[in-house]
Amino acid sequence: MVTEKEAAVLQSMLKFYDRFAQQNRGNVNLQEETARAYRRVGEIHQRLGNHEAAEKAYQQALATYQGLVDGAEQPAYALEAAAIHNKLG
Repeated sequence: MVTEKEAAVLQSMLKFYDRFAQQNRGNVNLQEETARAYRRVGEIHQRLGNHEAAEKAYQQALATYQGLVDGAEQPAYALEAAAIHNKLG
């Protein structure tokens, strides 16, 4: 459970990360940051108890990380994807 003050801060952060992810989802150079933003959106929604919105954001993060895994040999991307699968579980 979060306090009203914490919820207000999280809502503010949510707006920032959601806007960043939406604006940069097509930018190849910012895909890793976009995936992180979607993950943060999911984490914020989860803390606020918005489970459906959290799942949607986690799915977007997962899809973005999967694209990174397919396009480069970076073990960190696969680890991030696995962590998101864990959150979805």
